[in-house]
Amino acid sequence: MRRFAGLALAALAAALFVSPALAGEERGGIRYFGEFMAPSSDYKVGDTQTKLTSTLGVGLGAYVKANDWITIDFDVKFLKPEVRVAANGEVGKKRVRVLPITIGPMFHFGDGDWHFYAGPELAYMNYGKISEPENVKFKSQLTWGVKAGVDVPLSQRWSASASVEYIDAKMTVDMEGGPDLKPKPVIVSFGATYRF
Repeated sequence: MRRFAGLALAALAAALFVSPALAGEERGGIRYFGEFMAPSSDYKVGDTQTKLTSTLGVGLGAYVKANDWITIDFDVKFLKPEVRVAANGEVGKKRVRVLPITIGPMFHFGDGDWHFYAGPELAYMNYGKISEPENVKFKSQLTWGVKAGVDVPLSQRWSASASVEYIDAKMTVDMEGGPDLKPKPVIVSFGATYRF
């Protein structure tokens, strides 16, 4: 995780240095957002069904402009959904930390008050563990995602922001022959962007 996060931050810093002559005054921005994550699948073996629930979360992002229509976006999200295991009429519930870290180019289009963007992402999925009733750990994963969003300027520096994102994620129990959960989440985010 540290290596990936370090490379992502280095790429973001490099983009700032290699694009000093940008159109206009805007060089980048910082996004603050709340989000809703909705997993799209679950795992079932026999009469036992395991699923990840929908949840709310928070996130922080940054972007830098490569030119007038491309930015490099970097986001970190914090989510804590429930893992539910249903078997023999019993339902067990435990929350687990989900920390997606994403970086990728976003392609911007649209003139006027609505600034649209979309693009692919490289996503690093980092998971917490469930300590009770058993110590269950999940393997981290490097995968891909796609995101589309819109910024609506409110003032010279601030914008209202919204985006929808899909990440091709799975959660593999860190043990020999451990099962795979495949939440493949859709994440909807709303927040504010400060441009600098």
